[in-house]
Amino acid sequence: MGICKSTCLSERPIEIETFQPDEFVGSVLGIRTNTDTKLEEFYNFTGQTIPSEMGIIRKAMSNLNQSQKVSIRSVYKRNSEENLALLKNEINVLSTLDHPNIAKIYEVFEDENVFHIVMEDCEDFGLLDVIRDRQKLNEDEAARVIKQVLQALDYLHEKEYVHLKINLENIKLAENQVKLVDFTRAETTKPHNKRKISQYNGMQHFTSPESFDGKFGPKNDSWAVGVVAYYLLHRVLPFDGNRQPEISKKIIDGRYKKRREEISAQAFDFIAKLLVVDPQGRLSIKDALSHPWLKEAFLNIN
Repeated sequence: MGICKSTCLSERPIEIETFQPDEFVGSVLGIRTNTDTKLEEFYNFTGQTIPSEMGIIRKAMSNLNQSQKVSIRSVYKRNSEENLALLKNEINVLSTLDHPNIAKIYEVFEDENVFHIVMEDCEDFGLLDVIRDRQKLNEDEAARVIKQVLQALDYLHEKEYVHLKINLENIKLAENQVKLVDFTRAETTKPHNKRKISQYNGMQHFTSPESFDGKFGPKNDSWAVGVVAYYLLHRVLPFDGNRQPEISKKIIDGRYKKRREEISAQAFDFIAKLLVVDPQGRLSIKDALSHPWLKEAFLNIN
């Protein structure tokens, strides 16, 4: 029932499967959790408690390795079945991944009322926080961020997953390194996948045109990267408005202010080739990695 006390989940991957509430066994999540020991035996809480959508987030240090800082998400079991399904999906997906630009999951503890998900600590270093401090990034810095996001997504797509929730809040920066988080909506692209997405639940501003027709795939992530790049360079979103229908119409039409004079020709071309309405004409993540704009993106982000 429980995973090994000090074993990282990524070393014991949980097979991805379609969530069905009646398939739950043992744990409410229907996955391996550590129920034999208490969380406090292995981790010492060090920071403030931060409320989250499904529970709380706390900083901690490993009692076995004092240099290991972690972020522990405590999720209440009283959450809806839908929220618990999203949590299960994220744990299942992350447990199969190992990439320097993707936040790592270490292990899961469970008690009577709460699931405790122990993850790599990167909650304090949001891309939005950097932008608020800087107003906007210069092109070299923006390219550095985008390149690392693309490297993570390229790895993810090779593993036959799509993220489907790329936005500014889900890109973290830790020690000059990008970390992608929030894989609750990630999906496998394998042919046997029977799970159907009823609604794209990222931020609307980052939603691709085909999402409105219920079509999802790797090119959804490409579009979202284009929106992120646009924001990093211009400090405004390309598709904005006062009401959701207005924003949706702009996205579906691919209508945004080009602002050609504000950035280099290569940066302009990079964004333009990602914000293509027809996914067939849109750059793939792998092709985007080869774009000239990213070739010299080696400056550190301070």
